[in-house]
Amino acid sequence: MSVPANAQEPTPTTSPPSALATPTGKALAQAKKDKRRVEITSLRSEAATFYANPDGKTLRMELHTRPIRVKKADGKGFTPIDTTLVKDAGAIKPKSAPGDLVLSDGQDKTLLKSRAAGATAKITTPSELPKPKLKGNTATYPDAYGEGRDLVVIADPTGFRQQITIAQRPSGPVSFRVPLDLPSGLSLKSNAAGTPAIVGKDGKTLTEVRPTLVQ
Repeated sequence: MSVPANAQEPTPTTSPPSALATPTGKALAQAKKDKRRVEITSLRSEAATFYANPDGKTLRMELHTRPIRVKKADGKGFTPIDTTLVKDAGAIKPKSAPGDLVLSDGQDKTLLKSRAAGATAKITTPSELPKPKLKGNTATYPDAYGEGRDLVVIADPTGFRQQITIAQRPSGPVSFRVPLDLPSGLSLKSNAAGTPAIVGKDGKTLTEVRPTLVQ
Protein backbone atom coordinates (compact mmCIF):
# COMPACT_ATOMS: atom_id res chain seq x y z
CA MET A 1 0.00 0.00 0.00
CA SER A 2 1.41 3.29 -0.96
CA VAL A 3 1.25 6.36 1.27
CA PRO A 4 0.40 9.59 -0.51
CA ALA A 5 3.05 12.26 -0.20
CA ASN A 6 2.18 15.30 1.88
CA ALA A 7 1.33 18.26 -0.26
CA GLN A 8 3.59 21.25 0.40
CA GLU A 9 2.69 24.87 0.05
CA PRO A 10 4.69 26.61 -2.66
CA THR A 11 7.57 28.68 -1.31
CA PRO A 12 6.81 32.36 -1.80
CA THR A 13 9.35 34.22 -3.87
CA THR A 14 10.62 37.66 -2.96
CA SER A 15 11.05 40.04 -5.84
CA PRO A 16 14.00 42.42 -5.69
CA PRO A 17 13.00 46.03 -5.10
CA SER A 18 12.29 47.91 -8.28
CA ALA A 19 14.99 50.34 -9.33
CA LEU A 20 12.27 52.97 -9.61
CA ALA A 21 11.64 52.65 -5.86
CA THR A 22 15.11 53.95 -4.98
CA PRO A 23 15.84 57.69 -4.66
CA THR A 24 18.11 57.47 -7.71
CA GLY A 25 15.49 55.60 -9.74
CA LYS A 26 12.79 58.10 -8.81
CA ALA A 27 15.05 61.01 -9.75
CA LEU A 28 15.90 59.42 -13.12
CA ALA A 29 12.21 58.88 -13.88
CA GLN A 30 11.35 62.44 -12.85
CA ALA A 31 14.20 63.91 -14.88
CA LYS A 32 13.07 62.02 -17.99
CA LYS A 33 9.47 63.07 -17.48
CA ASP A 34 10.29 66.75 -16.89
CA LYS A 35 13.11 66.81 -19.46
CA ARG A 36 15.43 68.49 -16.97
CA ARG A 37 18.04 67.33 -14.51
CA VAL A 38 16.87 66.51 -10.99
CA GLU A 39 19.07 66.53 -7.88
CA ILE A 40 19.34 63.30 -5.88
CA THR A 41 19.35 64.88 -2.43
CA SER A 42 20.03 61.59 -0.62
CA LEU A 43 23.50 61.49 -2.23
CA ARG A 44 24.55 64.95 -1.08
CA SER A 45 27.84 65.39 0.76
CA GLU A 46 29.81 68.39 2.04
CA ALA A 47 31.37 68.98 -1.38
CA ALA A 48 29.44 66.88 -3.92
CA THR A 49 26.04 67.18 -5.62
CA PHE A 50 24.47 64.45 -7.78
CA TYR A 51 21.87 64.88 -10.52
CA ALA A 52 19.77 62.55 -12.65
CA ASN A 53 20.07 63.57 -16.30
CA PRO A 54 17.06 64.14 -18.59
CA ASP A 55 17.88 60.98 -20.59
CA GLY A 56 16.64 58.98 -17.60
CA LYS A 57 19.74 56.76 -17.67
CA THR A 58 22.83 58.65 -16.57
CA LEU A 59 23.93 60.71 -13.57
CA ARG A 60 25.96 63.88 -13.24
CA MET A 61 28.23 64.64 -10.28
CA GLU A 62 29.44 68.14 -9.42
CA LEU A 63 32.43 68.01 -7.06
CA HIS A 64 33.76 71.16 -5.42
CA THR A 65 37.31 71.56 -4.17
CA ARG A 66 35.98 73.13 -0.96
CA PRO A 67 32.90 72.37 1.15
CA ILE A 68 29.71 74.10 0.03
CA ARG A 69 27.46 72.76 2.78
CA VAL A 70 27.70 71.45 6.33
CA LYS A 71 25.73 68.86 8.28
CA LYS A 72 22.85 70.17 10.36
CA ALA A 73 23.18 70.16 14.14
CA ASP A 74 20.80 67.20 14.43
CA GLY A 75 22.84 65.22 11.88
CA LYS A 76 19.91 65.00 9.47
CA GLY A 77 20.73 66.47 6.09
CA PHE A 78 22.86 69.45 5.14
CA THR A 79 22.60 73.22 5.13
CA PRO A 80 24.52 75.63 2.85
CA ILE A 81 27.67 77.14 4.35
CA ASP A 82 27.16 80.71 5.54
CA THR A 83 30.27 82.33 7.03
CA THR A 84 28.45 85.50 8.12
CA LEU A 85 29.58 86.20 11.69
CA VAL A 86 26.91 86.66 14.36
CA LYS A 87 26.89 87.03 18.14
CA ASP A 88 25.71 83.92 19.96
CA ALA A 89 25.72 83.40 23.74
CA GLY A 90 28.61 85.74 24.47
CA ALA A 91 30.73 84.60 21.53
CA ILE A 92 30.94 85.17 17.79
CA LYS A 93 30.34 82.35 15.32
CA PRO A 94 29.67 81.82 11.61
CA LYS A 95 26.00 81.08 10.90
CA SER A 96 26.89 77.65 9.50
CA ALA A 97 30.40 76.42 8.77
CA PRO A 98 32.59 73.38 9.48
CA GLY A 99 35.09 73.41 12.32
CA ASP A 100 32.92 74.95 15.06
CA LEU A 101 34.80 78.25 14.81
CA VAL A 102 34.24 80.55 17.82
CA LEU A 103 35.68 84.07 18.00
CA SER A 104 36.18 86.29 21.01
CA ASP A 105 33.58 88.95 21.78
CA GLY A 106 36.32 90.98 23.47
CA GLN A 107 37.67 91.40 27.01
CA ASP A 108 39.81 88.24 26.90
CA LYS A 109 43.00 86.93 25.27
CA THR A 110 41.55 83.93 23.43
CA LEU A 111 41.08 85.19 19.89
CA LEU A 112 39.42 82.05 18.58
CA LYS A 113 38.71 78.37 19.09
CA SER A 114 38.26 75.84 16.31
CA ARG A 115 36.93 72.40 17.16
CA ALA A 116 37.26 69.31 14.98
CA ALA A 117 37.71 65.57 15.48
CA GLY A 118 36.82 65.93 19.16
CA ALA A 119 39.65 68.37 19.93
CA THR A 120 39.86 72.15 20.20
CA ALA A 121 42.68 74.39 18.98
CA LYS A 122 43.09 77.92 20.32
CA ILE A 123 44.80 81.06 19.08
CA THR A 124 45.51 83.68 21.73
CA THR A 125 46.84 87.23 21.78
CA PRO A 126 49.50 88.84 24.00
CA SER A 127 47.00 91.34 25.46
CA GLU A 128 43.28 91.57 26.14
CA LEU A 129 41.18 92.01 23.02
CA PRO A 130 38.80 94.93 22.46
CA LYS A 131 35.19 94.50 21.34
CA PRO A 132 35.20 93.55 17.64
CA LYS A 133 33.38 95.22 14.79
CA LEU A 134 31.47 92.73 12.63
CA LYS A 135 30.82 93.02 8.92
CA GLY A 136 29.79 89.97 6.91
CA ASN A 137 32.35 87.22 7.51
CA THR A 138 34.89 89.64 9.02
CA ALA A 139 35.61 90.58 12.65
CA THR A 140 37.91 93.56 13.25
CA TYR A 141 39.52 94.10 16.66
CA PRO A 142 40.62 97.76 16.61
CA ASP A 143 44.06 98.60 18.06
CA ALA A 144 44.53 94.98 19.19
CA TYR A 145 48.29 95.22 18.55
CA GLY A 146 48.69 98.86 19.51
CA GLU A 147 47.33 102.15 18.28
CA GLY A 148 46.43 101.97 14.60
CA ARG A 149 47.17 98.24 14.41
CA ASP A 150 43.94 96.29 13.98
CA LEU A 151 43.59 92.51 14.14
CA VAL A 152 41.21 91.16 11.48
CA VAL A 153 39.77 87.63 11.35
CA ILE A 154 37.94 86.40 8.24
CA ALA A 155 35.84 83.22 8.38
CA ASP A 156 35.83 81.06 5.24
CA PRO A 157 34.45 77.62 4.27
CA THR A 158 37.64 75.78 5.30
CA GLY A 159 38.52 77.67 8.47
CA PHE A 160 39.69 81.25 8.87
CA ARG A 161 42.24 83.84 7.83
CA GLN A 162 43.74 86.54 9.99
CA GLN A 163 45.59 89.71 9.16
CA ILE A 164 46.92 92.80 10.88
CA THR A 165 46.12 96.16 9.36
CA ILE A 166 48.53 99.00 10.10
CA ALA A 167 47.17 102.52 9.64
CA GLN A 168 50.58 104.16 9.17
CA ARG A 169 53.65 102.83 7.41
CA PRO A 170 56.20 101.71 10.04
CA SER A 171 59.68 103.20 9.98
CA GLY A 172 61.35 99.78 10.29
CA PRO A 173 60.70 96.03 10.42
CA VAL A 174 57.78 94.84 12.56
CA SER A 175 56.82 91.44 13.94
CA PHE A 176 53.79 90.15 15.79
CA ARG A 177 53.41 87.20 18.13
CA VAL A 178 50.39 84.94 17.49
CA PRO A 179 50.35 82.10 20.08
CA LEU A 180 48.73 78.83 18.98
CA ASP A 181 47.57 76.30 21.59
CA LEU A 182 46.99 72.78 20.21
CA PRO A 183 45.73 69.79 22.21
CA SER A 184 47.52 66.44 22.18
CA GLY A 185 47.18 64.65 18.85
CA LEU A 186 46.97 67.79 16.72
CA SER A 187 49.84 69.57 14.99
CA LEU A 188 50.46 72.53 12.70
CA LYS A 189 51.70 71.45 9.27
CA SER A 190 51.37 72.37 5.62
CA ASN A 191 48.61 70.44 3.86
CA ALA A 192 48.65 69.10 0.30
CA ALA A 193 47.95 72.59 -1.05
CA GLY A 194 50.91 74.01 0.87
CA THR A 195 48.67 75.97 3.25
CA PRO A 196 49.39 75.86 7.01
CA ALA A 197 46.72 73.71 8.64
CA ILE A 198 45.83 72.01 11.89
CA VAL A 199 46.28 68.31 11.19
CA GLY A 200 45.06 65.27 13.12
CA LYS A 201 46.94 62.07 13.94
CA ASP A 202 45.74 60.54 10.68
CA GLY A 203 47.25 63.40 8.69
CA LYS A 204 43.88 64.79 7.63
CA THR A 205 43.37 68.56 7.61
CA LEU A 206 40.91 69.68 10.28
CA THR A 207 41.03 73.39 9.50
CA GLU A 208 43.31 75.66 7.52
CA VAL A 209 45.29 78.40 9.29
CA ARG A 210 46.20 81.07 6.78
CA PRO A 211 49.36 83.07 7.54
CA THR A 212 48.85 86.40 9.26
CA LEU A 213 49.02 89.15 6.65
CA VAL A 214 50.15 92.67 7.38
CA GLN A 215 48.54 95.43 5.35
